[in-house]
Amino acid sequence: MTKLIAALGAVFILAGVAFAADPAPLTEAKIKNFIASMESVKALGHELEASGKTDTLEIDSMPKTGEDFRPYSKSVAALKEKHPADHQRLAALVKSHGFSVDSWADTGDRVMIAYIAEKAEEHPESLAHAHAMDPAMLSMVPPEMRAQMEGVMAMMETVKKAPAADRAALRPHMAALDAELEATVAASR
Repeated sequence: MTKLIAALGAVFILAGVAFAADPAPLTEAKIKNFIASMESVKALGHELEASGKTDTLEIDSMPKTGEDFRPYSKSVAALKEKHPADHQRLAALVKSHGFSVDSWADTGDRVMIAYIAEKAEEHPESLAHAHAMDPAMLSMVPPEMRAQMEGVMAMMETVKKAPAADRAALRPHMAALDAELEATVAASR
């Protein structure tokens, strides 16, 4: 599970990137277009990382206690605030895949939440361990690790609420998303 979280963290940072109520279902087309967009967004992410811009974006995209896990939406908002020219570049990249930058981020959030929920179900022991963690234990965690632990707990709370329809829509695309995420992790080494 630690490897999965690290891989997803790399994607969120490298992508430069509400779990919002979206009345429209997560469709096969949205999922395919999102996965197809990841390669070009990854290239922008590498540029942002090389210029040192991802450091502040990582901090801003971490959920706080009580917040929903919205990695793409929060990263896009931070990118817009701190690096507007790069936000415009991202908007141009995702437009070619049929998204506005906000719809891309929302779709990414929903895809990743469904993905994590599906992966967690493959490893129920990890999920049970995460759910069994007492939030009061955070007071015993060293301060430098507390924010990370709070972020993981916030992520798990959001994942528990992953809509069944989103998960069902994503299942046929898990292998394609796995391959894209593995390529992202390999490229970051």
